[in-house]
Amino acid sequence: MSHQDLDRRKARFKYEYLPLALDGLLRTALFSSLTFRDDCTWTAQAQASAGLLWAWSDEATLGERLQAARRIAQCVFPRQQEPAAS
Repeated sequence: MSHQDLDRRKARFKYEYLPLALDGLLRTALFSSLTFRDDCTWTAQAQASAGLLWAWSDEATLGERLQAARRIAQCVFPRQQEPAAS
């Protein structure tokens, strides 16, 4: 029934599907050849994923989009060190 999809409390915890979707989109990317500064806290895949999430966001400002992308990336990549804020 279509009204069952409107329960946002359940939708908030469906992060298990997002990593699969991002992995499918980024599967052919060659991240192994990329290098970052020593103090960078992002992995290449997390940064590319956050870029996609940032672009897809409907937040009003770029800063709000970045914060939303960071929060989601932290849920999608929980083993990664906390990503930088800039």
